[in-house]
Amino acid sequence: ATASDAPSFDPTGQRYDQTTFQGRFCRMLLLCDPTLLFYSEASARTYGDMVTNYQQLIANPAEVGETAETIHRALWEAQRISSASLNEGTAVPHPFRMSGYVPFNGPICVAMVASKTTPAILFWS
Repeated sequence: ATASDAPSFDPTGQRYDQTTFQGRFCRMLLLCDPTLLFYSEASARTYGDMVTNYQQLIANPAEVGETAETIHRALWEAQRISSASLNEGTAVPHPFRMSGYVPFNGPICVAMVASKTTPAILFWS
């Protein structure tokens, strides 16, 4: 499964098959994408509204000038952006996002492991 061949959109389902390693890996790869940090609260809310009104988009893809396949792909991307940025129940923005974990914590973890002296370990702790 690649980004170009998206299944039909289902807001309660997963884009990739979660019974396979590749599907779970693709899901985590998309969740940890650092580019998700650059979406503003307003754009995340717009994508969230798009996911909320998905039935209308799927029913009339020609109304927005797109094909059904393009609409399904856009809906999966909108769900990814809104779920990474907004709390599902309250739609309040997440102050700390999973997509920031690797770029922010990765260098610190590497520095802690690579430190050889006690002061250096204490500094990175």
